[in-house]
Amino acid sequence: MIVSAPTEAEATYWRQIVDFAKRRSLVPEGHRIEKQKLYNRAGDLQISLRHGLHANSHVVLDGVPRVAVPDQLRAPHPVVAALRDDPGRLVMPKELRRRSLLIFQGLAAEATRRGYVVRPEPVREERRSY
Repeated sequence: MIVSAPTEAEATYWRQIVDFAKRRSLVPEGHRIEKQKLYNRAGDLQISLRHGLHANSHVVLDGVPRVAVPDQLRAPHPVVAALRDDPGRLVMPKELRRRSLLIFQGLAAEATRRGYVVRPEPVREERRSY
């Protein structure tokens, strides 16, 4: 469905309807509803029903264990410690960097527990951020 040249109030109204349908699980099984502003002259709003899950959906697969993410970075894996100590890697806001390191620590610990080897890989100078 395309809402042609909606006013700000009309666009808000339709967005609220779509958000209501999502929150109340009113979308048919195996589908998702999407709203998108079209970047044409009129600024039309497109609302569509799509098959399948959204790429950002959180899907828990049956029988696949979750990876534990630590709350604090204590005794980090050597690869995680190297990332933490290198200011040219993971250049992002402080809280995102902290969370990323915790997730990497959880992944490294779980991979090691399952018998995989976690090793550092050199990064070319032109790929580093300073």
